[in-house]
Amino acid sequence: DLLDQLLEAEQLKIGDRADETFSQLKGNTLVLIFSIVICAVVGLTLVFMVNRNVRRGLHEVVHMADEIASKNLLVPDMEYLEHDEIGRLSSSMNRMKWNLQSMMEQIMNTSSLLADESRKLIGFTSYVGKGSREISVTMQQLSERSKDQADTSSQLVLRMEHFTQR
Repeated sequence: DLLDQLLEAEQLKIGDRADETFSQLKGNTLVLIFSIVICAVVGLTLVFMVNRNVRRGLHEVVHMADEIASKNLLVPDMEYLEHDEIGRLSSSMNRMKWNLQSMMEQIMNTSSLLADESRKLIGFTSYVGKGSREISVTMQQLSERSKDQADTSSQLVLRMEHFTQR
């Protein structure tokens, strides 16, 4: 009978320990689930923040590209302080804008110079045209005088022939 009592006491201890282990397992499972939920919330929050930061930077780059495409080179430079891909892209966009502005200034300077030289050429052409007209008038006058002189010489020859025949 003592053996049955000992066996029954041990079985009760084993049952108590099993219940204790099961309740610890439930507690650990709850802690694990709670930790997973916390990690998921923190992870999603970080992903959302990074996504928002990247989208904001890309939005600024796209806005600058749209402004340059619509021929607005007075769009302000991008100020993106990170050294990631968006930072490199923004500095490339700034350099592209500066190069386009420089090219436009060179084209405007060249156009102005060309306009000035064209005005000078038009003035010279006008001057040369006036000189050509004066030369033409002078040549016509010389031609008329030569004809008159030839007519006079012909008449003189006829008179001389007429005089020599008498």
